[in-house]
Amino acid sequence: MSHAESLVDYSESFQAALIAQGKGSNFLSLTRLDEPFERYDGKRASYELNYRWLSTDCQEEDDQAWACVQGAECTYWQHKEITKLLRQLKRHDDVDLFEHFDLFG
Repeated sequence: MSHAESLVDYSESFQAALIAQGKGSNFLSLTRLDEPFERYDGKRASYELNYRWLSTDCQEEDDQAWACVQGAECTYWQHKEITKLLRQLKRHDDVDLFEHFDLFG
């Protein structure tokens, strides 16, 4: 894995997020919503995944690469859809958000 593709933890910069990470020129943060959000499929979701594609690579925790946004989108998730990930976070296991969400598949 090249240095540009290593996982960078930005959670300290995103106190409201459960977890925030960057890899290469991509950024993900997962946040629990204060109020459920009704998705287009009619289901109510309690979690928001923010995806940003960046103009620079994420390299270290304090580089603020997450602010160099070229574009962004949010998706909304139900608890039952991300139960495995939430369990890992609760146990403080090492988590790679990019392995849990198939953004590029």
